[in-house]
Amino acid sequence: MNAISQTMAALRQPEIITRLDLSFAGLITTAETDETLTKDQQRIWSSDLRTAATMLGMSPEAVPCDVIWLNQHLFRKTCTDFGKSYDRFRNIGLAPPLRTVLHG
Repeated sequence: MNAISQTMAALRQPEIITRLDLSFAGLITTAETDETLTKDQQRIWSSDLRTAATMLGMSPEAVPCDVIWLNQHLFRKTCTDFGKSYDRFRNIGLAPPLRTVLHG
């Protein structure tokens, strides 16, 4: 088995690294109550998470904080598929809140 097929096999079992029992709604609540974040960060993170959920046609409660799931459903489409401009699409910052949750 080569390195690529080993990586693909690992991706088929994402619960090892990326699965969390947390939705965007939980992450929004966490961001809005995190005292280490500035008011602007709290507002921006919450807004970006809500925007991403809307783009997926889902409520924040239904969107999992699962990097692989997000890659499959959100990041494999173009901005025009979601009716967003390129600038707005690239400014949706999901990495900071997800990184906070995944890496503590």
